[in-house]
Amino acid sequence: MAVKKSERKEKTPRKAGDPAPGIEEELEGSEENPIAALGRRMNRIQGQVVGIGKMIEDQRTCVDILNQISAVKSALDGVAMAILEKQAYQCFQETVDPDESKRSLQEFIDIVRKYAR
Repeated sequence: MAVKKSERKEKTPRKAGDPAPGIEEELEGSEENPIAALGRRMNRIQGQVVGIGKMIEDQRTCVDILNQISAVKSALDGVAMAILEKQAYQCFQETVDPDESKRSLQEFIDIVRKYAR
């Protein structure tokens, strides 16, 4: 069942430079599937990228364009962090065997290293 816009919990507006919310924070109090929420976030990012292309075509100021690029980068970082958080929980909550735990930890570290490049 879809929630009407008027019934949604009002969120505190983010300020420039604030980190993007994690998926858990975004879904606080929601029964929504986290995968669907990530899909919506990616759709929003895709719309922002299309908008940047239009800004370039319209020859908007470089400051405006760079601000939008920065916003997209932050949004993508937020999605990546949500995925990393989910992976961390899966790696460490599902392992009981010490050998499996070491393998899961190494797998997670490898993912973080790839992302940090």
